[in-house]
Amino acid sequence: MESEIQLLQYKEGQGKLIIRLKGLITGVDSYDKIRVLLRFISGDSDRRIPLPVEYQYDSNQQEITFDGEMTIDLPNVFYHPKRIQHVELEPVIQLGMEEITDLTIKNQTNTELMMNQRKIVMQPSEFENHSFRNMGLPYRIYQVFAIPVSILLLPLWFLDGLRCVLGFGTVLPAESTSRGIKAIVKHGNARVKMISGFTFSPRENKTKLFCYYYKMACRHVVDEKQILFLSERAETAHGNAECVKAELEKNSDFSIVTYRNTKTVDQLELSELKKIAELVATSKLVILDDFYPQIHWLKLRKETELIQLWHACGAFKTFGFSRLGKKGGPRQSSYNHRSYDYAFVSGTGIRSIYSEGFAIPENHVLPLGVPRTDHLLDESFKKDTVEGLYSRYPALKNKKVVLIAPTFRGDGNRTAYYPVEQLDLNELCKAVSKDYIFVIKNHPFVKDKFVYDDQYNDQVMELSNEDINDLLLITDTLITDYSSVVFEAALLEIRTVFYVFDLEEYMKDRDIYYDFEHFAPGEITKNMDELKLALVNDEKNLEKIKQFREYFMDAVDGNATNRICDFIQKLMNA
Repeated sequence: MESEIQLLQYKEGQGKLIIRLKGLITGVDSYDKIRVLLRFISGDSDRRIPLPVEYQYDSNQQEITFDGEMTIDLPNVFYHPKRIQHVELEPVIQLGMEEITDLTIKNQTNTELMMNQRKIVMQPSEFENHSFRNMGLPYRIYQVFAIPVSILLLPLWFLDGLRCVLGFGTVLPAESTSRGIKAIVKHGNARVKMISGFTFSPRENKTKLFCYYYKMACRHVVDEKQILFLSERAETAHGNAECVKAELEKNSDFSIVTYRNTKTVDQLELSELKKIAELVATSKLVILDDFYPQIHWLKLRKETELIQLWHACGAFKTFGFSRLGKKGGPRQSSYNHRSYDYAFVSGTGIRSIYSEGFAIPENHVLPLGVPRTDHLLDESFKKDTVEGLYSRYPALKNKKVVLIAPTFRGDGNRTAYYPVEQLDLNELCKAVSKDYIFVIKNHPFVKDKFVYDDQYNDQVMELSNEDINDLLLITDTLITDYSSVVFEAALLEIRTVFYVFDLEEYMKDRDIYYDFEHFAPGEITKNMDELKLALVNDEKNLEKIKQFREYFMDAVDGNATNRICDFIQKLMNA
């Protein structure tokens, strides 16, 4: 297999890189998904930025052609860059689960490029931030006049928003998914912010206040023994944070503090904001188990390190900076995720994916495993959990359990839903014998209820209140779609059937890192007839499940909690 990239346009200047390219990969014997990444390298730091491409596969020629273009804000490539001395740009091709860096670069532009093997040497000065907003006092003086003027112009901005909502312009901010009046209001707010830096957003204003409280709290010294577990997620008995915290409490003399509050930043009381800021400012180590947006607005003091345990295994749906330029994705200037000192993942093969999604150097993404999976490989825990479930739900015993666990549609908690009418439980119950029982586990965001006839009450159980990992221990077949539960199922070698009635639409709006046909370790069905047939056939491709598990979860072996705690011990004692 050989790969070639032709640069059709390459222009550095005024803090921007405009790049347009096309490429060819030969010797490709079957269709697979292609992604093109621009890897910026400066010393021991690197950053991967996805370049959107259109691609075609020619089965006769056994080749893939692709082309794409992008404008990149260079001062936003590296997180809080110091004086940059040297930067190189390396194009990378991701073909399915294979990464290609050994490729030929041909310069078809009028610009003379300096090359270092297969890397383009860039101008370091272009990465420096000369924004007017970074000029301190002059910008503050400008704001005194700009804020009242931009607010007086709000009626004009709202009219402009109406024009854009009607299709005669681009609604701001570009990543917004709002519609109607809400979109018009957000457009007006975005216009005011662009001109003056002022915003009406409760979320942004509360976040700025949080930053102020943090700055004040930095007058206190850092407690060299303090570890803070910080989360907006509801507590679970066997979550990553809970597993790590329990182990540290058993085997260390650290001062461990937990602050868990499911309110978003705009809902927090001022006293709560102040408390969180003080805890962050005085902790040597802050540990997250999910996205915690306001912490990335802080320039953390050098004595404090930030760790992301994350909540999911593997890599499936695109997230974070992999969604640049897409609806609901971040801006290039966003600091989201970028302040992690370290992030832990379930396998070596997906380090580059998390490096891209979090916009952090790949050598800061460590394949130490996922703590909550340790229980799934603990025979004593499994035995006790299964006995507990059978005790609470005797009807499950001696049945073929089919767990239905789809993910949500929508943009997040507030808009989440699942189109329950697409999955006909009556038809599924008719298709199988009385030996089968269907267990419903809805995503926590989803409030929609599945509907079925009373005659099937003994074949369907709604158990959304139970931990999904516990339910997997009694599951024979999993029916899911784009949920990350597929990784835990593969770990337990559970047969999975994918019911993806909206595959094309979902790929367009949400996207995944791999071609779904190659990725899925189970049968793919797109309508109820196919789903019923797959369920009745009851076939399991154990070899594909094992390959899937080895690629995505080679660090999941039952010892993740111990490895992570050892790493934390070293950080704290450094």
